[in-house]
Amino acid sequence: MIEALRLCCQKGCPVCVFRSHREKRSSYAPKLGVRYDGEYRIEKCWCKIGKQVCFFFLIIIRCNLFN
Repeated sequence: MIEALRLCCQKGCPVCVFRSHREKRSSYAPKLGVRYDGEYRIEKCWCKIGKQVCFFFLIIIRCNLFN
C-alpha cells in the first residue's frame, strides 16, 4: 500500500476516498457507516514512524469531475 500511495502521488493518479464513522476527530466523517467521498489526487504524502505504529499523512485535492 505504501508504494501504491507513493506512485499515485508521483503520477497524479486519482484515488477513491471512503470515510468511516469511526474517525471521531474528523469533521468530514459520516454520522454512521461508511461513505464514498469521490476521487481525490494526492498532492503530498509522508510517513512518521513511531515506536509501534506508522502514521501516514496525505494532502488530498478533490478531482474536478467535469475536466
